Amino acid sequence: MPAKTPDQTIELCERWLELYNSDIHRMIDEFYPDDFVLAVMGVAEITDKGYFHKFEDAFLAASPERKARAVRITATGEDATLELVLYGTTVDGTKWEVPLCELLTFENGLIARDVIYLDPAKLPVFPAPEM
Repeated sequence: MPAKTPDQTIELCERWLELYNSDIHRMIDEFYPDDFVLAVMGVAEITDKGYFHKFEDAFLAASPERKARAVRITATGEDATLELVLYGTTVDGTKWEVPLCELLTFENGLIARDVIYLDPAKLPVFPAPEM
């Protein structure tokens, strides 16, 4: 469904987050068009779905039970701001948590631009896998 109102955009964000927590590869395939841009500010820019899948596989290998919870989601038209907390336990049992801010721009119901602000040193998977 193309997002047109803030409420519709928030619904898309909630569905995106649901898939992030349950089926990351489906989330990538259903929400990101071929010409998306995902920018982890100060760290990397991802524009290739194959690499996006590879990155998320590395993240899940490091922390198989990683999840995200929303603190707040706001939207103006097709632009959304998500205040999230990523959390999980690494394969060696270390618990981790990191707050982040994610800015999503939807076009025709898909995420054309995804900008993430966080402290990557607190994540269990960095540096990113080789392209």
